[in-house]
Amino acid sequence: MKLRSKFLLSFFSLIVVVIGLAMVALDQRQTAALLHHTQQKGLAIARSLGAVSTNALLGYNYAALQYNVDQAAKEEDISYAIILDKEGRIAAYSGALHRQGEEISDQVGKTAFLAPKSIIQYHHFRDASGSSARLLDVAVPVYVEGSTAKWGTVRIGLSLAGMYEDLRRTRLTLLFIGLMAILLGWFGAVVLSRVVTGPVVQLTAATRKAARGDLDQRLEVKTSDELGVLAQSFNEMIRDIKLSREEIQQLNLELEKKVEQRTRELKEAKEYLENIINNSQVAITMVDMEGNFIIFNKGAELLTGYRADEVIGKKKAVEFYENPEDANYIAKIVLKKGFLESFESTLKKNDGSRVVMSITASLLRDVEGKPIGSLGITVDRTEQRRLEQKQREMQLELLQESKLAAIGTMVAGIAHNLNSPLTVIRGRAEMLLRENLGKKVNGVMTKIVNQANRMSDIIVNMMYKSRQEQAKEAQWININDLLQEELTFLDGDMYFKHNVDKEYHFDDSIKPIRAVYSDFSQSILNILRNSIDAMHDTEERTLTITTYQDDDFICIDFHDTGVGIPPEHISRLFDPFFTTKPLSVTGNGKPTGTGLGLSSAYMLLKPYGGKIEVKSKPGNTTFTLKIPKQKE
Repeated sequence: MKLRSKFLLSFFSLIVVVIGLAMVALDQRQTAALLHHTQQKGLAIARSLGAVSTNALLGYNYAALQYNVDQAAKEEDISYAIILDKEGRIAAYSGALHRQGEEISDQVGKTAFLAPKSIIQYHHFRDASGSSARLLDVAVPVYVEGSTAKWGTVRIGLSLAGMYEDLRRTRLTLLFIGLMAILLGWFGAVVLSRVVTGPVVQLTAATRKAARGDLDQRLEVKTSDELGVLAQSFNEMIRDIKLSREEIQQLNLELEKKVEQRTRELKEAKEYLENIINNSQVAITMVDMEGNFIIFNKGAELLTGYRADEVIGKKKAVEFYENPEDANYIAKIVLKKGFLESFESTLKKNDGSRVVMSITASLLRDVEGKPIGSLGITVDRTEQRRLEQKQREMQLELLQESKLAAIGTMVAGIAHNLNSPLTVIRGRAEMLLRENLGKKVNGVMTKIVNQANRMSDIIVNMMYKSRQEQAKEAQWININDLLQEELTFLDGDMYFKHNVDKEYHFDDSIKPIRAVYSDFSQSILNILRNSIDAMHDTEERTLTITTYQDDDFICIDFHDTGVGIPPEHISRLFDPFFTTKPLSVTGNGKPTGTGLGLSSAYMLLKPYGGKIEVKSKPGNTTFTLKIPKQKE
């Protein structure tokens, strides 16, 4: 074979190989570009459909969902548009309203529903006419901002027929161009092999760059022959591919911006509304016209003890009212007037307790003015009402104390006035006793003298206690003496004197303390009365008082055989107004109080470093008063 033939054959073979590689690379690139474009188009449409359908899907607005899929299906190359709800049932199917509510049965649909993120699948789809076509099924899950729960899935079916037709035309074009290039290469090799070699090398290099994605380079067209046409076609093809890619990128960018903007607006609106509702210090609720809860905020959870998920869709508003007629009245007034202000009612909590609440409600209407429900704001007034009741009780207690103080002053005066005639009576009786008028008269006179002496002791004790109670300066006090004085004073209480057994054990070695007399007398008297009241309904009534001391404290034990104190009440015994006794105006014969006795004892002893310790069980309670020792 001649050298020229070898050259021509080699040159021709090289041209065939280069053009063939270029055609394969361009075909693959074009196929990948078209497929990528189709996939991005499907994802963009599916995401856009999901964005505009999120609110309708959350509100179960199937009409809006059907409208959205029907509009989406009008796009070119879209065979179907489907929206699945969070249970996997068809919420909307383009052109097939009758399929709404059906469960998905095909494997492609099940895979799309189970996918946690966007997924693209290929499958054959058979339309209503029975024709089968290869489709690209694009599925995008729908999530709500701030939640990990998937609320639904959007599926778009894109027909691949158009893409395949474009590929077919492109391949024919490439085949035609390739054949022409081969022919031209053959003839060019024959005529001007040297002239052809340069453009072929240039075309080969450009083709390889294009295959690697470099779409910015262009071939320089020097001739108008077939090689020039091939170069021009190559440039046009590269330009078209680049424009297509830029258009797809721009479309994706615009769609992403719109989706991002809409998502941001929805997020801001949602966060603003949730911030107002959830951060409110009062209970905010919303109910529909049937009384079913739609909104139940944190304030409502704290007020009722129920969680929102235990109430919404499960309980009606009337179930929370102790008096169901209150709920009916509120609904009637709100529907009639459009609002209700500061209506008070009693609410049942989850733990069975009751709270007093103040309700303000407003009627809600839709855009057409039709009532759709009501918004309620509820404030807990329980503590306010309790304090008002305690204030009334304290006023009554203060009134009673004022009366007792007046009586005490009057009694002190009476006692003082009784002293003179009592002295005369005792003196006359002693004088008659000395005259020895007979055994019988002497016995009577002896009794008169003894009882007169007893009355004198009582009067002296009353007057001493009255003077000491009025003294506000600190003095040296013997705890044993003070206890005996208070117990003597309590002997005036007939119930204590005749119905309570007493046991006293006093440590005579206890040294005096310096304090205001009334602080300790009032504190001890309050503890004594508390012990006496605790034994009111018990069969055994024994009060045991013991004084003793250790290295640091003087101690007084007040032990009673009363009903005992429940463990949950011990920590609250010294809280102001805490009491389990009825109000002092009930008049039923039971011990009464306002919850100020033990708390005042605690406060009076606190400046001296005093402590009150409590141990209790049914039938056995001990209050221990511990007073720090002092140096004389």
